Amino acid sequence: MSDVWYLALAYGAVWLGLVVYLFRLGGQAAALRKEVTSLKATMRETRVEEAGEQPERLVAGVTREAAG
Repeated sequence: MSDVWYLALAYGAVWLGLVVYLFRLGGQAAALRKEVTSLKATMRETRVEEAGEQPERLVAGVTREAAG
């Protein structure tokens, strides 16, 4: 085989790797988008359940009363 054949083979392998990587990256982005949507829905449900209540402010795991 000539040097050009090896060059073309390497070029094809790089492109194949890039395409596979981009498809995997797209799949991960879709999964993250789905998870963010789920978390937003959970937050909305929590806010509806706590409507009328004042949420406690927590700073580094310490409540306002304990920081006193």
